[in-house]
Amino acid sequence: MAKKEKIPFLGTLPIDTELVTLLDAAETEQEDGKPSEGGEHEGFRLLHRYKTTSSAKLFGPIVENILSRLFGSTEG
Repeated sequence: MAKKEKIPFLGTLPIDTELVTLLDAAETEQEDGKPSEGGEHEGFRLLHRYKTTSSAKLFGPIVENILSRLFGSTEG
């Protein structure tokens, strides 16, 4: 699709059922109206849990690719 649209290909991510489950659980937690434990913002809790998923590891190189295209080399 990137070739067809003449845009840079950034990478691929498989469908991650673990991520879908995580997002569904976070949505349910928000709906119940209960405050998060320890006063931590819900978005940060979700981010910490997301970092343990398989797609989080695959997303890093894609983000680096985007940053390098926007700002030049991100190394060093």
